[in-house]
Amino acid sequence: PQQAIIIGSHCHPPSPLKMASKKRVYPQDMSSAASAANTTPVASNSNPNPVFNPALVAQSPQGLGSFNPAASSFQPDFSPTTSAPQYQYQPTNPTFTQQQTYSNQPTYVPPTVPTSPPASRPEDDLKNSSNLNRRRVYPTGDGGLTNSMNNLSVSGNTSAPFSPTMSSNAPNTYQNPTNTYQPTPTNAYQSTAAPAPSYPPSQPQTGAHVYPPSNYPPTNTGPPNYQTSQQNVPPPHYQYQPTPTNTYQPPQQPPTQQPPYSGPPQQPPTQQPPAAFPPTHGFPPSPAYSTSTAVPPNNPPYNPAAGTYGAPQPPAQIQTPQVTQAAQCPPKHMRMTVNAVPATQNLLTKSSLPFGCVIHPLSPADTVEEQVPVVSFGTSPIVRCKTCRTYINPFVTFLEGGRRWRCNICDFTNEVPGEYFSPIEPTTGYRKDIQERAELRKGFVEFIAPAEYMVRAPQPPVFFFMLDVCYTSIVSGMVHTAIEAIKTCINDLPGDSRTQIGIITYDKSVHFYSLKSGLSHPQMIVVTDIDNVFTPLNDDLLVNLKESRHVVNSLLDKIPSMFANTSQVESALGAALKSAFNVIKHIGGKLMIFQSNLPLAGPGKLENREDPKILNTDKESTLFNAAEPENLYKDFALDCSRQQVCVDLFLCSNSFIDVATLGALPRLTGGELNYYPAFNSKQHGITLKADIVRNLTRYTSWEGVMRVRCSRGLKVSAHHGNFFIRSTDLLALPNNDEDKSFAIQLSISENLNNIKYASIQAALLYTTSSGERRIRVQTVCLPVVQSLGELFQAVDCGAVVNLIGKMAIDKLQSTKLSDARDAVVNKCVDILTVYRDIFGSGGAAMTNTNAGANQLAMPETMRLFPLYTLAMAKSPLFRHADVRPDERTYYMLRFKTLDVDSSLAFIYPSLFNLNSLPPFPTDAAIPPLPQVQNLSSEKLDSRCIFVIDNMHTTMIYLAQNIPPNILQETFGVETTTDIPSGPCDQLPTIETELNTKLHTLLRILNHRAHKKLRLVIVKERDQNRSIFFDQLIEDRVR
Repeated sequence: PQQAIIIGSHCHPPSPLKMASKKRVYPQDMSSAASAANTTPVASNSNPNPVFNPALVAQSPQGLGSFNPAASSFQPDFSPTTSAPQYQYQPTNPTFTQQQTYSNQPTYVPPTVPTSPPASRPEDDLKNSSNLNRRRVYPTGDGGLTNSMNNLSVSGNTSAPFSPTMSSNAPNTYQNPTNTYQPTPTNAYQSTAAPAPSYPPSQPQTGAHVYPPSNYPPTNTGPPNYQTSQQNVPPPHYQYQPTPTNTYQPPQQPPTQQPPYSGPPQQPPTQQPPAAFPPTHGFPPSPAYSTSTAVPPNNPPYNPAAGTYGAPQPPAQIQTPQVTQAAQCPPKHMRMTVNAVPATQNLLTKSSLPFGCVIHPLSPADTVEEQVPVVSFGTSPIVRCKTCRTYINPFVTFLEGGRRWRCNICDFTNEVPGEYFSPIEPTTGYRKDIQERAELRKGFVEFIAPAEYMVRAPQPPVFFFMLDVCYTSIVSGMVHTAIEAIKTCINDLPGDSRTQIGIITYDKSVHFYSLKSGLSHPQMIVVTDIDNVFTPLNDDLLVNLKESRHVVNSLLDKIPSMFANTSQVESALGAALKSAFNVIKHIGGKLMIFQSNLPLAGPGKLENREDPKILNTDKESTLFNAAEPENLYKDFALDCSRQQVCVDLFLCSNSFIDVATLGALPRLTGGELNYYPAFNSKQHGITLKADIVRNLTRYTSWEGVMRVRCSRGLKVSAHHGNFFIRSTDLLALPNNDEDKSFAIQLSISENLNNIKYASIQAALLYTTSSGERRIRVQTVCLPVVQSLGELFQAVDCGAVVNLIGKMAIDKLQSTKLSDARDAVVNKCVDILTVYRDIFGSGGAAMTNTNAGANQLAMPETMRLFPLYTLAMAKSPLFRHADVRPDERTYYMLRFKTLDVDSSLAFIYPSLFNLNSLPPFPTDAAIPPLPQVQNLSSEKLDSRCIFVIDNMHTTMIYLAQNIPPNILQETFGVETTTDIPSGPCDQLPTIETELNTKLHTLLRILNHRAHKKLRLVIVKERDQNRSIFFDQLIEDRVR
């Protein structure tokens, strides 16, 4: 039966118009209101022994009134000048002031012990939109993908320059009208939060990708031709000093005797520029930016432990949980282009920055510390917001001593279930069980979903193989290589005893195989009517692997010899797809297709559309889109997505195979596309085999859906990746794995001036290979900024490049190649122009008045941005020469699924000089990657061996004048003529230093890419040497 995913309606908070029409009930009128409702009013002074208790104050409802310690009751305090009531609590001793604004709680109800809410329905995770003001995204011709360039255009930026307000009293002083430094008397307490860590770093995240070398002149940190001096970047006058929301003041008593003056206070250490993430001392404080590290007026005492001025913080009496930097989702799994949220859409437009994030939910863990915490609620429902269905996370706020919690996405106040309740520790502000709750400490967790999250029994892992057995497939060795790869990892397929398997072969007819466990050998059934193909023996074509292992192994051994003498040159891919779909549609699973030529028979046959005359013209974009008007493959992909069927495509072709049309199969089903041009098993066999083994054995999710929720005022405007949008914001993922990422673009739907932080949460609901339903949740919380200076300081250069590239690929499918390439370059120009207008020559942040007006100015966080833009324009994605349409389309589809580190490595490869590499340490299983060279031919030496890698292909460059002893020590030969050029699967192993270095380097590169990379040998005088020199993007000619 077809799996049904129920999409429900949205749950909205009460309308402001309706609330305005309701009569507000005051405490003194509660008796009359209660009598009208036939209820008994609750007396405000029902406590016979009123005693002031600070813990009770910490557990009191925020924003509902003022607490009277004499009567142990609350008194409302309404302000007629505001849209929502404001309350102020002022006890006799000590003084404690707190303000909060609510729009959905007009009256106060005395707190009661909460009861468990009704269990959420199975479809709740798929029902409610995360954004209450979300704009509906209608499916487009791209299978529901929304293509948007988000201001990525050919024209330059024409927005007016923006200049921050500077103080006339102190030079280089940024004045924030709402958050300014105020001197504190010596006898007053002040927040002693430590400065927030610098995040994101000025360089892109390290680890999986080694960034361009740091030996660029003149500063030894930037790329050539881009000078970044102190006068071109904003001075470090933004110093983060958080101001707490709740300010403790001592009681109004006569001043105490001060100790004798013992000299000037200790000077604090130099503070760093502010971080873009919430501070580490608590959540959410009010950010304040100071302009100087000098001692403030009145000489308040300096607290060296906290690094700030003011007496030590008194014991916490607030119910807001403190959040450290560890609470944020790691950038490896969710990486923002800007680690701050602009307050208005106008501010975002002025900056020209792309605003979004790259999500890599199943990114593999390299260490034990990176493993995702698994949280189980047992038989209890997972704690979620009743309005927006946000999952509990470290950025929620607990109220009333832990009995309620406020959602950080929609601000709705929820009751805490009785089994989840834990009191707030008065001295710390944490829940007492905080160390036992990973979901309250980390922004990256995985919940074990209870039974109500399942609309059917968990899907078993299903692997169905489709092999093209025409003449080209047999001669090239594709069939033999694929069979050997399947036999190699058949014992390691996930799922244990639940795994199911099936095999179909096809040429001009379709061949079915009965793999029933009771048979001694498989039975073959041939269907020649490909126009009206049917599926015989439906129950015996998909079998349990454990029960039919001997039959499956027998079939795998016989297939290569069965078609060794075939003369069929046509393949009926469309008929085979329909047959395989009919076999597995009742369960779902993974459909792996091995195709070697263009489908020319039966339904879905294609024509050769490659025409050199239309290259570099307006019609070239048609080669990057599926063939029209009838697109059987796109319609088939949508049917597969509905039935939880994923399609992985392995194209091993020697000619045009129309990757754009066939690529719709993996693109809309969450699958993977692998393309091997000019395939030959002797040269590409090991690479193809390694890719198949990786595909079958990596961590995989089944029948998944993913949704991204944002705070009110933010909305998702576009998605990038391999998926199908089932509703307005629900991504259907029949399959997902460790190597795929997704990108989203965000926009500002309403002003955020009144809030300090905004949150983004991505939730992936999926089934593991062992049959367990899980929810992987990733949450980040970002500060809302009001100025361009703060926005540029929070930029993540790598994520910006990744998102701009994916936006430009969408543009490439509808415009000329030159327009898409110019859009990438102009986007870089627009961003740097905005920054120069603010901080460049004559700008407020310039410290050297003699700087030239045309000198390039860039923020510290984007020093490599021009270099990456140049690399993007010269990459196979957008360069105009020597790239065939099939290859360019393959790179486009592959780039849409790359994470940040992989995308940077693809456009800016790593170059190594093998002769100058230092010895690798022997105590590490995988040594660190050595220092890379600049991508310029000036770094080449005709006597050395060079290795260049882009996490897709590794090339070994052999210069002309390499000494014979070097060749002998590395390859075991004396001349380069004895080394074959082109693709290479295996290198000789010699017990020499250079040979050991080469094998170690290749092992490090393969480990970084989590797969075996394609290996190519290039000689200096080869005709194909251009594939190596095209990677040297810093050369002026290339």
